[in-house]
Amino acid sequence: MPKKGLKWDEDLFIVLIDSYGKAGIVQESVKIFRSMEELGVPRTIKSYDTLFKVIMRRGRYMMAKRYFNKMLAESIIPSRHTYNLMIWGFFLSSRVETANRFFEDMKTREISPDVVTYNTMINGFNRVKKIEESEKFFMEMKARNIEPTVISYTTMIKGVCYS
Repeated sequence: MPKKGLKWDEDLFIVLIDSYGKAGIVQESVKIFRSMEELGVPRTIKSYDTLFKVIMRRGRYMMAKRYFNKMLAESIIPSRHTYNLMIWGFFLSSRVETANRFFEDMKTREISPDVVTYNTMINGFNRVKKIEESEKFFMEMKARNIEPTVISYTTMIKGVCYS
């Protein structure tokens, strides 16, 4: 591409990272992410979030934590979406305490949880049969004036019915 006068940009790498991830080739996604630095393509929260989604989908939560710390070391500020991805991935890997720590870390960074965050917490606790915890998050969401959605209610109903 550079030989043809086209510059590398982050969006190209995001598509490649995501595509290899969807194909189940996580290591290739990680290699492409790493190559951005070597090729002088600045990484932002967008490329980090894409990488987190790919590696969390495959249960690589330790790798995700390492890259999260690397992101912070590069002074890239996590977004609400970043935290939602991380929390989702930790629950996917049954890392309940880690998901809870990230939820708390999110609040200490003054990033307000939204309905997606709460739905993820509710669903995650339902998955591990901790219905009291999911109810706590449902009530907290309502107390913070975050309007539950049909997903919120459906998730609560499923949790109560299948516990």
